Amino acid sequence: MGVSIQGSNATVPSDDMYHDLSSNTLTMSPFDPYGASSQWIDIFSMGTRQSGWNISANASWVRFSETSGSLSPDGSTDARIWATIDWENCPPGAGQMVQVNVSSVTDMSTPYRSQTQYGTQYSMPILMLPINHTRVPSNFSNGFIESSGHISIELEHWSSITKPSSEVNYEVIPGLSRTLSGVTLFPVTAPSLPTTTAPALEYNLYTFSNLSNGIVFPANLINITLVLTTSLNTIPNRPLQYAVQFDNQDTQTVPYVTDQPEGELPLGWEEAVSNSAWMSTTNWTYREPGEHRLKVWALEPGMVMNSVWIDFGGVRESYLGPPESVRV
Repeated sequence: MGVSIQGSNATVPSDDMYHDLSSNTLTMSPFDPYGASSQWIDIFSMGTRQSGWNISANASWVRFSETSGSLSPDGSTDARIWATIDWENCPPGAGQMVQVNVSSVTDMSTPYRSQTQYGTQYSMPILMLPINHTRVPSNFSNGFIESSGHISIELEHWSSITKPSSEVNYEVIPGLSRTLSGVTLFPVTAPSLPTTTAPALEYNLYTFSNLSNGIVFPANLINITLVLTTSLNTIPNRPLQYAVQFDNQDTQTVPYVTDQPEGELPLGWEEAVSNSAWMSTTNWTYREPGEHRLKVWALEPGMVMNSVWIDFGGVRESYLGPPESVRV
């Protein structure tokens, strides 16, 4: 019997490059009320005989779409099990850990079968399932909520907008993005703008992470990545640039296309083309969980902004990036 989980290439029990040698344990992605409502667990045959399986957790509020089944050597009965959480009965609090056991049911009459039930070096597969039962306060009624160590935002979903001037506005262009839309300045003939006159997009955030231990990033630092379409600098003295501010820290102005001399393509152009996007990252101080504010300005009409990822250490590698976070 083999077991694998959503978000990992590893299999247990097995020796492979994706987990500790001879390990029989995998750790699933954390569950919380604002993230994915379910995760899958695959149970499949790696042997030559018919067998059965059972799955159970040491917490009654962890539910499975199936709790038992059979496996055939031809793979026709391989199963995908969906794990969900009964949040009404789940105890509140972060950092809970549930153990999920996946046991094999076989005919023990064959000599040495009990010793080789999970392979000659292994015992029963164990899945560790982190649970964070966290809730935003009732007075937080407009903004994005952290889940799994990140917040992902489609920039057209701003909480508010500040317009120092009525002459320049943001327009949303549906489909001009890898995910949802593009946000750009109109009119396209507008001059370069400083943050004092450019319209500002503001996003309310609520976070749960405590980063004082510095496990993923240096203590109390986060990454904010803006995703933009693959435009080029067409006017030498007007490079494409945006400005960003997290909470009340100093605003950072970021020219994100770095030209090279003699007509060479910009730095990182090949990667931007393969991603169909520029990705520009800034670093910020993060002090404590709770309410926060993100502000973004486009400073050139020729640029198109798509989405932003606020990474507290939980953004996992993917082509399109994390899907948009829950917004209340």
